[in-house]
Amino acid sequence: MLYLEVLDIYAAFLNALILSEIYIQLPKSYTNSINSKDIFWKLLKALYGLSESPRAIYEDISTFLKYHEYKIAIADPCWFYKFEDSEFIFIVIHVDDMAIASNSRRLIQTLHNQLRLKYKIVVSSIVTSF
Repeated sequence: MLYLEVLDIYAAFLNALILSEIYIQLPKSYTNSINSKDIFWKLLKALYGLSESPRAIYEDISTFLKYHEYKIAIADPCWFYKFEDSEFIFIVIHVDDMAIASNSRRLIQTLHNQLRLKYKIVVSSIVTSF
């Protein structure tokens, strides 16, 4: 039997560190006693809408999965897999979503437990599309 599910990493953009130096200007609505036109913030983590964010999220998630002994497929860097005896699990990552296929409920539950140590995840056991 093959088990399929999709999960979302909640607020993944807020977990991923930005590796390059990116500065943003304060929003116009920000009020302060000093001139806000001259104030910039250095981003430490990814934000929604920032072009570097999807790459930062991928780096964060792939580093996490590699640490837990998942291998990256040669054909596609968004495809991870693990084999344990006759059991297998395949994971496809698209930004902050994952499609999971496995012949083992145990491997899926282990993945959930590992992910919950670092991320808040939302699991959908009904796969309609990905």
